[in-house]
Amino acid sequence: ATAGNFKGYGMSLDTLHAVATALHREINVDLDVDSLFYNSIDLGNLNLDIITKGDWSTAKLIISQDSVTTLGLPVTILRTDSGYLAFADNVIAFDREYAVEQDNPLYVNKNHVLADNLAISGGDMKIGLDGDTENFIVDLHRVNLVALNELLFPDPTVINSGVLTGKVSYSQGEQFNLVANIDS
Repeated sequence: ATAGNFKGYGMSLDTLHAVATALHREINVDLDVDSLFYNSIDLGNLNLDIITKGDWSTAKLIISQDSVTTLGLPVTILRTDSGYLAFADNVIAFDREYAVEQDNPLYVNKNHVLADNLAISGGDMKIGLDGDTENFIVDLHRVNLVALNELLFPDPTVINSGVLTGKVSYSQGEQFNLVANIDS
């Protein structure tokens, strides 16, 4: 299937191409999107490949601009009686590869997402996530903000240097709590 000029939910795209095949308990889906925008942010092109065999699936999401991978996320998903467990070994952001350390897999069901000691790290940078959609803590350690230029400010460089360390916490019914320090 191919379509052009979709707009909705703050998203817009130029071209969508999808192919799905099914044989017995195996389903393969390949989705390509050209010129994906969220509000006014040019996300680039999106490719999503999903292969399902029985109770498990592998998915690979890639968002790229020109030859730069803005986001690359390969994940294995296992279906359970109450939801899904997601396992990832690495993530690519702005052409840099980061390790995903999980004590437990990410758990997803129709009501919420649960992360139990999930950490993404590379070099001296580390992002930790613990909690669910109602109560969570995100720890940020030495996150380089310069890479955000590629996504938010592509023409003139706005962020010349900056390393973020901080913590974001949230409990349902309360305000976000943000404590941050930017070393520039």
